[in-house]
Formats: sequence, C-alpha cells, structure tokens
Amino acid sequence: MTQQMSVTTTQSEDGESPSGRTPLSRDRILAAALAYTDQHGLQALSMRKLAAELGVEAMSLYNHIDNKDDILVGIADLVFAEVVIPTPYWVSFPEQVKLAGGVPVYVDTDEADGFALRAETIFDACTDRTRVVVLNTPSNPSGAVIGRSEMLDLAKLAIERDIYLLVDECYAALVYDGAEHVTPLAAGVDAKDVTILCGSCSKSYAMTGWRIGYIAAPAPLIKACTSLQGHSTSNAASVSQYAALEALTGDQTPARQMLTTFAERRDAVLPRIREIPGVTCVEPQGAFYAFPNVSALLNDDLPTSAELAGWLIDECHVVTVPGTAFGRAGHLRLSYATSMSVLEEALDRIAAACESLTA
Repeated sequence: MTQQMSVTTTQSEDGESPSGRTPLSRDRILAAALAYTDQHGLQALSMRKLAAELGVEAMSLYNHIDNKDDILVGIADLVFAEVVIPTPYWVSFPEQVKLAGGVPVYVDTDEADGFALRAETIFDACTDRTRVVVLNTPSNPSGAVIGRSEMLDLAKLAIERDIYLLVDECYAALVYDGAEHVTPLAAGVDAKDVTILCGSCSKSYAMTGWRIGYIAAPAPLIKACTSLQGHSTSNAASVSQYAALEALTGDQTPARQMLTTFAERRDAVLPRIREIPGVTCVEPQGAFYAFPNVSALLNDDLPTSAELAGWLIDECHVVTVPGTAFGRAGHLRLSYATSMSVLEEALDRIAAACESLTA
C-alpha cells in the first residue's frame, strides 16, 4: 500500500487568499488581461503601497512579477562587487548575486543569540568592494526579526559607508508576540539613499500564485529596474496587479486571522520539536518556519542534515529541507503553513523515527 507523504516544507499558506474575499469582477479581469500597464505598474497600487505601507513618498516604486525577481533585478543593477549575506539565508540570495556577477560574502549569525543580526558583525565583514548588505526580516528560514535598535545601527553604518541595505520584507506582516517589523527608513531621510525594500503579496496575503511584488528604492535604481523589465516582461501581469490592489485596499480581517492561526500553530509545533531528544530550536519571531538544530541526531550513517532529511523521507514519509540549503549545516527547516492535523501527524512520525537515532 502506498504511504501518504506528510509535507512540512511548503512555502504556501493553506488559507484562502484575503484578496479572494473581495473578488475581482469578470469585467475587471477581462479589462486587465487585455491591456498593458505602465512598466512601473499601476499608479494606484504604487501609491497605496508607498503611502500606507512604506511611508516613503520621496522614494520611487515599481511592481514586478514576484519577490524573487525583485531582488535579482535590484542586485543586477547594483553589483559587480561583494554582497554580504547573513546566514541562515534564503536559498536564492547567493545564486542571484552570482547571476548578477557579484561575489557573496557570508556572515554567520549566532544560534545562541536567536540568530539575531548584529550590525557591527555585519559591517566588520564589509570591505572597499562591498556594495550591498542583504537583510531578510522576518527571516526565512529562522523566523528571526531584526529589532529596531539593530536596524538603526545598520542604517547608520550603511549611510556612513555608502552601502546599500537590500531588505527582503516578504514576511513583514507575519510577526508574533509584539515583535515589530522595522526597515532602515526608521533612521530618517538620509536612509532613503541606501535603502532598497523588496516585498510581495505572496505570504502576507496568501497570493503565491499571483506572482506579484514590489521594489521601493532611490529613483535612479528604479529607473534601471524599469528599463530592464521593459526589455524582458514589459510589466507585471496586469491581472495580478489589480488583485494586489484589492488585497491591499480590501478588508484586512482575513490577513489578521491568518496571522493568529500561524501563531497558534507555532506555539503548538515548537514544544513538540523540543521534545525530541537532542534537538533544540530557536523560537521564531516571524514568518512560518521552525529551524531546529538536529546535530545531535547525526551519526556515521547520517553525517549531514541533507542525509537526515533524505532518511526522514524514506523512514517516515515526511519532507523537510536541510539546513545546508540555507547556509547552516546541522539544521532542518519545517514549515507550519499547513493544517494542525498534518503538522501533528508529521511531528508524530518524526519523533518516532528519531527515537531510533538516540536509542
């Protein structure tokens, strides 16, 4: 009999898209599908995001096909030098830098410090060749959130050294326990010249399939991004832009309910992970991932987290992502963006399988 696979790695929320609660009319969809938009994207969407979300009216903004490409385009217009990337990182960051001709420089955050990012440590790694520091807050995979004081220090050093801070804020709305999402713009007007914000509707509004994101950045950079997009996709899909506008301007109740659900799942999943002998796990402050340290489970037969992840698939039919994909050996990433029944079953299987490794 075929064993059902329990998936705990998904990046897509299992909830209904908030934009789906106020659906686009058929006529609106047809009208959007039959027309280009400006390469920058819908003016209404740009202004809404700038005014309501970013508070950076003096910055330029454009809409792009998704958050991944936002970051790639931003780096492509900036970098043929070094880019500092804290670990653990989202898997695409180093590859995007390499595609743009840049050189990734990795800086480890301290697990004992909750994977917190420290400004002095980051800038100690910067050289005369450093052009960009990539920040991801909340973090995928660790769930760490950069605090206000640390972000202000980062902005201060970036201004002094004329280094861009490229912030992936894809999970900005998904923060817990009073944690605050802060960008370098909190440091004041001078930070605008060194700040690049990349965001998406994919996570906060469960709109992964719409492939719509944005960049807010200094005008010369946006001009270069727009030119590049104009010769590739022309503009972000118009239907997706209208859907994003509906999400941003519509009833936010479903989005708040989704956050509450994620918090409940996190609070249920974390103790279960920590009950596994030898496994430790930093409490995520945002996003919807746990990033446990499974080094104690490794042995001669399973010497790496990648081999452990493969063994879990074979042994208990649960899918996880090895920490090596995120630049940190000895870890696994688990997602709690799925139902509690699936999570409970997956954790039951993992716990039972891991008993044999510590017996």
